[in-house]
Amino acid sequence: MKRLLAVLAAAAMVGGSLYLRYGDDGDEESGRADGGGEGPPQLVCDPLFEEVCDGADAEVTIEDAAATVDRLLGGDRVPDAWLAPGPWPAIVDALGTPGVPSRFDEVAPLARSGLVAVGRADLEGCGWRCFGSRVGDDDLELGWTGPATGLGLVTVGAVSSGFFRGEPFATNDLSGEFIGYLSRFADQARQARAPVQDVIVTNGSAFDVAVSPEAEAEPLVEARRGTRVGLLYPEPVVTVEAVLAGRDTDLTDSLRADLLDRGWERPSEDPTGLPSAGVLAALLGRVR
Repeated sequence: MKRLLAVLAAAAMVGGSLYLRYGDDGDEESGRADGGGEGPPQLVCDPLFEEVCDGADAEVTIEDAAATVDRLLGGDRVPDAWLAPGPWPAIVDALGTPGVPSRFDEVAPLARSGLVAVGRADLEGCGWRCFGSRVGDDDLELGWTGPATGLGLVTVGAVSSGFFRGEPFATNDLSGEFIGYLSRFADQARQARAPVQDVIVTNGSAFDVAVSPEAEAEPLVEARRGTRVGLLYPEPVVTVEAVLAGRDTDLTDSLRADLLDRGWERPSEDPTGLPSAGVLAALLGRVR
Protein backbone atom coordinates (compact mmCIF):
# COMPACT_ATOMS: atom_id res chain seq x y z
CA MET A 1 0.00 0.00 0.00
CA LYS A 2 1.26 3.45 -0.82
CA ARG A 3 1.31 6.09 1.88
CA LEU A 4 0.93 9.79 1.10
CA LEU A 5 1.37 12.68 3.47
CA ALA A 6 -2.01 14.18 4.29
CA VAL A 7 -2.06 17.81 5.27
CA LEU A 8 -4.81 18.58 7.71
CA ALA A 9 -5.62 21.78 9.55
CA ALA A 10 -5.67 19.92 12.84
CA ALA A 11 -2.16 18.64 12.25
CA ALA A 12 -0.94 22.18 11.72
CA MET A 13 -2.51 23.17 15.02
CA VAL A 14 -0.80 20.46 17.04
CA GLY A 15 2.37 20.01 15.02
CA GLY A 16 1.91 16.24 14.79
CA SER A 17 2.94 14.19 11.80
CA LEU A 18 0.05 12.47 10.06
CA TYR A 19 -0.06 9.92 7.27
CA LEU A 20 -2.91 8.22 5.45
CA ARG A 21 -2.90 4.88 3.69
CA TYR A 22 -4.07 4.92 0.09
CA GLY A 23 -4.97 2.22 -2.40
CA ASP A 24 -2.58 1.05 -5.10
CA ASP A 25 -4.43 3.09 -7.72
CA GLY A 26 -3.76 6.32 -5.82
CA ASP A 27 -7.38 6.80 -4.74
CA GLU A 28 -8.10 7.00 -1.04
CA GLU A 29 -9.90 3.92 0.18
CA SER A 30 -13.38 4.70 1.43
CA GLY A 31 -13.64 4.69 5.21
CA ARG A 32 -16.68 3.86 7.28
CA ALA A 33 -18.46 6.95 8.50
CA ASP A 34 -20.42 5.18 11.21
CA GLY A 35 -18.21 2.28 12.28
CA GLY A 36 -19.91 -0.12 9.90
CA GLY A 37 -20.86 -0.62 6.27
CA GLU A 38 -18.61 -0.79 3.24
CA GLY A 39 -14.87 -0.28 3.24
CA PRO A 40 -12.12 -1.11 5.73
CA PRO A 41 -12.24 0.22 9.29
CA GLN A 42 -10.40 3.44 10.08
CA LEU A 43 -7.45 2.81 12.40
CA VAL A 44 -5.52 5.68 14.00
CA CYS A 45 -2.13 4.72 15.43
CA ASP A 46 0.47 6.47 17.53
CA PRO A 47 3.94 6.26 15.89
CA LEU A 48 5.04 3.77 18.58
CA PHE A 49 2.80 1.20 16.87
CA GLU A 50 3.42 2.16 13.24
CA GLU A 51 4.96 -1.17 12.27
CA VAL A 52 2.12 -3.08 13.92
CA CYS A 53 -0.50 -1.00 12.13
CA ASP A 54 1.24 -1.39 8.77
CA GLY A 55 -0.01 -4.97 8.66
CA ALA A 56 -3.59 -4.22 9.70
CA ASP A 57 -6.50 -4.72 7.31
CA ALA A 58 -7.62 -1.13 7.75
CA GLU A 59 -7.31 2.42 6.48
CA VAL A 60 -4.45 3.59 8.67
CA THR A 61 -3.58 7.04 9.96
CA ILE A 62 -0.31 7.51 11.84
CA GLU A 63 -0.22 10.55 14.09
CA ASP A 64 1.11 11.63 17.46
CA ALA A 65 -1.27 10.79 20.30
CA ALA A 66 -1.55 14.44 21.34
CA ALA A 67 -2.73 15.32 17.82
CA THR A 68 -5.49 12.71 18.08
CA VAL A 69 -6.52 14.06 21.49
CA ASP A 70 -6.67 17.62 20.17
CA ARG A 71 -8.80 16.57 17.20
CA LEU A 72 -11.24 14.61 19.35
CA LEU A 73 -11.56 17.42 21.89
CA GLY A 74 -12.07 19.79 18.96
CA GLY A 75 -15.14 17.86 17.84
CA ASP A 76 -13.80 15.33 15.32
CA ARG A 77 -15.66 12.05 15.28
CA VAL A 78 -14.19 9.08 17.10
CA PRO A 79 -12.32 6.75 14.71
CA ASP A 80 -13.33 3.14 14.36
CA ALA A 81 -10.21 2.24 16.33
CA TRP A 82 -7.29 4.09 17.93
CA LEU A 83 -4.13 2.24 19.02
CA ALA A 84 -2.09 4.20 21.55
CA PRO A 85 -0.28 3.75 24.87
CA GLY A 86 -2.77 3.19 27.67
CA PRO A 87 -2.99 6.63 29.26
CA TRP A 88 -4.09 8.44 26.12
CA PRO A 89 -7.72 7.32 25.61
CA ALA A 90 -8.38 7.99 29.30
CA ILE A 91 -6.79 11.44 28.92
CA VAL A 92 -9.39 12.33 26.26
CA ASP A 93 -12.13 11.66 28.80
CA ALA A 94 -10.19 13.39 31.61
CA LEU A 95 -9.90 16.57 29.52
CA GLY A 96 -13.49 16.44 28.30
CA THR A 97 -16.64 17.86 29.85
CA PRO A 98 -17.17 16.50 33.38
CA GLY A 99 -20.10 14.11 33.63
CA VAL A 100 -20.17 13.36 29.91
CA PRO A 101 -19.90 9.63 29.11
CA SER A 102 -16.72 8.32 27.51
CA ARG A 103 -16.36 9.03 23.80
CA PHE A 104 -15.29 5.43 23.26
CA ASP A 105 -17.68 2.52 23.04
CA GLU A 106 -14.90 0.19 24.09
CA VAL A 107 -11.34 0.40 25.41
CA ALA A 108 -9.45 -2.89 25.11
CA PRO A 109 -5.97 -3.45 26.57
CA LEU A 110 -4.07 -5.51 24.00
CA ALA A 111 -0.61 -6.03 25.48
CA ARG A 112 2.00 -4.56 27.82
CA SER A 113 5.77 -4.17 28.04
CA GLY A 114 8.09 -2.78 30.68
CA LEU A 115 9.53 0.69 30.12
CA VAL A 116 13.32 0.45 29.90
CA ALA A 117 16.27 2.65 29.09
CA VAL A 118 18.99 1.89 26.56
CA GLY A 119 22.39 3.25 27.51
CA ARG A 120 25.87 2.65 28.88
CA ALA A 121 26.44 0.01 31.55
CA ASP A 122 27.77 2.63 33.98
CA LEU A 123 24.24 4.08 34.14
CA GLU A 124 22.95 0.87 35.72
CA GLY A 125 21.26 1.75 39.00
CA CYS A 126 20.24 5.23 37.85
CA GLY A 127 16.47 5.32 38.41
CA TRP A 128 13.85 7.56 36.82
CA ARG A 129 14.47 10.33 39.35
CA CYS A 130 18.21 10.05 38.72
CA PHE A 131 17.67 10.37 34.96
CA GLY A 132 15.31 13.30 35.41
CA SER A 133 17.67 15.16 37.73
CA ARG A 134 20.80 14.55 35.69
CA VAL A 135 19.09 15.61 32.45
CA GLY A 136 17.84 18.77 34.13
CA ASP A 137 21.34 19.51 35.44
CA ASP A 138 22.73 19.14 31.89
CA ASP A 139 24.78 16.19 33.16
CA LEU A 140 23.14 13.55 30.95
CA GLU A 141 21.82 13.55 27.39
CA LEU A 142 18.56 11.64 27.19
CA GLY A 143 16.89 11.09 23.84
CA TRP A 144 13.11 10.86 23.70
CA THR A 145 10.30 11.23 21.17
CA GLY A 146 8.87 14.37 22.78
CA PRO A 147 5.81 15.03 24.95
CA ALA A 148 3.25 14.97 22.12
CA THR A 149 3.92 11.32 21.32
CA GLY A 150 2.40 8.34 23.07
CA LEU A 151 5.73 7.20 24.45
CA GLY A 152 6.77 10.75 25.35
CA LEU A 153 4.00 11.21 27.91
CA VAL A 154 4.74 7.77 29.36
CA THR A 155 8.33 8.96 29.80
CA VAL A 156 7.10 12.11 31.55
CA GLY A 157 4.97 9.91 33.79
CA ALA A 158 7.98 7.73 34.60
CA VAL A 159 10.32 10.58 35.59
CA SER A 160 7.46 12.14 37.57
CA SER A 161 6.80 8.88 39.42
CA GLY A 162 10.53 8.70 40.01
CA PHE A 163 10.52 12.14 41.62
CA PHE A 164 7.87 10.96 44.07
CA ARG A 165 9.81 7.70 44.58
CA GLY A 166 6.97 5.53 43.32
CA GLU A 167 4.44 6.85 45.83
CA PRO A 168 0.98 7.97 44.63
CA PHE A 169 0.64 11.67 43.87
CA ALA A 170 -2.14 13.99 42.72
CA THR A 171 -2.48 17.21 40.75
CA ASN A 172 -2.13 19.31 43.91
CA ASP A 173 1.36 17.82 44.35
CA LEU A 174 2.51 19.33 41.05
CA SER A 175 4.14 22.39 42.56
CA GLY A 176 7.32 23.77 44.08
CA GLU A 177 10.47 21.73 43.58
CA PHE A 178 8.72 19.26 41.29
CA ILE A 179 7.78 21.92 38.72
CA GLY A 180 11.39 23.02 38.41
CA TYR A 181 12.51 19.40 38.08
CA LEU A 182 9.96 18.65 35.36
CA SER A 183 10.56 21.88 33.45
CA ARG A 184 14.31 21.32 33.36
CA PHE A 185 13.80 17.76 32.14
CA ALA A 186 11.42 18.82 29.36
CA ASP A 187 13.77 21.64 28.29
CA GLN A 188 16.99 19.62 28.34
CA ALA A 189 15.92 16.18 27.05
CA ARG A 190 16.65 15.95 23.32
CA GLN A 191 13.88 15.01 20.92
CA ALA A 192 14.44 12.56 18.08
CA ARG A 193 12.22 10.43 15.87
CA ALA A 194 14.03 7.17 16.78
CA PRO A 195 16.25 7.86 19.81
CA VAL A 196 16.84 4.20 20.73
CA GLN A 197 18.11 3.39 17.24
CA ASP A 198 20.29 6.51 17.41
CA VAL A 199 21.86 5.42 20.70
CA ILE A 200 22.54 1.90 19.44
CA VAL A 201 23.84 2.77 15.97
CA THR A 202 26.17 5.48 17.31
CA ASN A 203 27.29 3.32 20.26
CA GLY A 204 26.08 5.93 22.72
CA SER A 205 27.51 9.01 21.06
CA ALA A 206 24.15 10.43 19.88
CA PHE A 207 22.68 10.28 23.40
CA ASP A 208 23.78 8.80 26.69
CA VAL A 209 20.45 7.04 27.10
CA ALA A 210 17.04 6.66 25.44
CA VAL A 211 13.68 5.29 26.59
CA SER A 212 11.59 2.52 25.03
CA PRO A 213 9.24 -0.38 25.74
CA GLU A 214 11.43 -3.42 26.36
CA ALA A 215 9.70 -5.38 23.60
CA GLU A 216 10.79 -2.80 21.03
CA ALA A 217 14.29 -2.17 22.40
CA GLU A 218 15.47 -5.72 23.12
CA PRO A 219 15.67 -6.97 19.50
CA LEU A 220 17.52 -3.81 18.49
CA VAL A 221 20.08 -4.27 21.26
CA GLU A 222 20.46 -8.00 20.51
CA ALA A 223 21.10 -7.24 16.85
CA ARG A 224 24.04 -4.96 17.77
CA ARG A 225 25.90 -7.05 20.31
CA GLY A 226 29.37 -5.82 21.07
CA THR A 227 28.36 -2.19 21.53
CA ARG A 228 28.78 -0.47 24.87
CA VAL A 229 25.05 0.15 25.27
CA GLY A 230 22.49 -2.25 26.67
CA LEU A 231 19.15 -2.50 28.43
CA LEU A 232 18.74 -0.71 31.76
CA TYR A 233 15.83 -1.17 34.16
CA PRO A 234 15.21 2.09 36.06
CA GLU A 235 13.06 2.13 39.18
CA PRO A 236 10.27 2.54 40.05
CA VAL A 237 9.04 -0.06 37.57
CA VAL A 238 6.80 1.42 34.87
CA THR A 239 4.83 -0.50 32.26
CA VAL A 240 3.58 0.61 28.85
CA GLU A 241 0.16 -0.68 27.83
CA ALA A 242 -1.02 -0.92 24.22
CA VAL A 243 -4.71 -0.01 24.22
CA LEU A 244 -7.25 -0.10 21.40
CA ALA A 245 -10.12 2.37 21.81
CA GLY A 246 -12.92 3.50 19.55
CA ARG A 247 -16.26 2.57 18.09
CA ASP A 248 -15.22 -0.65 16.36
CA THR A 249 -12.65 -2.97 17.87
CA ASP A 250 -12.96 -5.82 15.35
CA LEU A 251 -9.20 -5.44 14.90
CA THR A 252 -8.49 -6.44 18.51
CA ASP A 253 -7.42 -10.05 17.93
CA SER A 254 -5.15 -9.42 14.95
CA LEU A 255 -3.41 -6.42 16.52
CA ARG A 256 -2.91 -8.26 19.81
CA ALA A 257 -1.44 -11.25 17.99
CA ASP A 258 1.00 -9.00 16.15
CA LEU A 259 2.09 -7.31 19.38
CA LEU A 260 2.60 -10.65 21.11
CA ASP A 261 4.67 -11.85 18.15
CA ARG A 262 6.86 -8.77 18.63
CA GLY A 263 7.60 -9.68 22.25
CA TRP A 264 4.90 -7.74 24.07
CA GLU A 265 3.20 -9.56 26.95
CA ARG A 266 -0.47 -10.25 27.49
CA PRO A 267 -2.40 -7.60 29.45
CA SER A 268 -2.88 -8.03 33.17
CA GLU A 269 -4.44 -6.29 36.15
CA ASP A 270 -1.04 -5.36 37.57
CA PRO A 271 -0.54 -1.59 38.03
CA THR A 272 1.49 0.25 35.40
CA GLY A 273 3.37 2.44 37.88
CA LEU A 274 2.10 5.56 36.09
CA PRO A 275 -0.01 8.30 37.68
CA SER A 276 -3.73 8.58 36.95
CA ALA A 277 -5.09 9.88 33.66
CA GLY A 278 -6.04 13.16 35.33
CA VAL A 279 -2.50 13.69 36.63
CA LEU A 280 -1.01 12.73 33.26
CA ALA A 281 -3.30 15.25 31.57
CA ALA A 282 -2.01 17.92 33.95
CA LEU A 283 1.58 16.87 33.26
CA LEU A 284 0.92 17.07 29.53
CA GLY A 285 -0.24 20.65 29.96
CA ARG A 286 3.02 21.44 31.76
CA VAL A 287 5.42 20.03 29.16
CA ARG A 288 3.77 20.83 25.81
